[in-house]
Order: sequence, then structure tokens, then C-alpha cells
Amino acid sequence: MLHVILGGLGGSGGVIGVDRQGHIVMEFSTEGMFRGARDCLGRREVAI
Repeated sequence: MLHVILGGLGGSGGVIGVDRQGHIVMEFSTEGMFRGARDCLGRREVAI
């Protein structure tokens, strides 16, 4: 969905979201995006 919205606006970018259960989503519409997240249990996720 992010690709459709940003593409329709002629842009690109990304978003990191966390829901109330602590599930993490990292979506982006570029070739790559530096991103990272950590939850309350100490789980870490770092990616390029």
C-alpha cells in the first residue's frame, strides 16, 4: 500500500510502525532504507 500511495504522489520513503501488541513493521518504497527497532523484551532488528 505504501508503494501505491507514495508512487501516486511522485515520492518515495518509508515508515516504521509498532502496534499495541509490539509487532513491528518496516515498509519502504525505495531500493533500500537504513532501519532499526527494539521492543520491550530487548528484541533488536537492524537492516539495510
